[in-house]
Amino acid sequence: RPGDTIGWHRDFSKARLAAARLQQPLLVDLWASWCYPCRVMERRVWSSRAVHKLVEKSFIAVAVDMDTPAGKKLALRCGVRTIPAILIIDAAGQVRDVSTTMNKNQTLHFLGRSLRRLAHGAP
Repeated sequence: RPGDTIGWHRDFSKARLAAARLQQPLLVDLWASWCYPCRVMERRVWSSRAVHKLVEKSFIAVAVDMDTPAGKKLALRCGVRTIPAILIIDAAGQVRDVSTTMNKNQTLHFLGRSLRRLAHGAP
């Protein structure tokens, strides 16, 4: 993905193993190259210094292309019907939070709320 500032993993299975090993939540960005809102998030959200800092500090980030077999399988497993889909998956592999297109401030709020929920064991 052009313009990346976040160290996105590309392989969901490897990212999930890293998240389990490091006991960190997984941030999954389900996207596609033809998806206009995905490209907007790339330019305006994922490239934001504040978002980058929070993601790198608190999550294992993985970008999954919906047009790949792995992307389609993950979307089906998680019930994703629209993209972009942003999923927070805990270290045990449970989907804990889901969102879609957001601006920078909404993304920071979503990620912060997800981290607080995970810290307190809330669903």
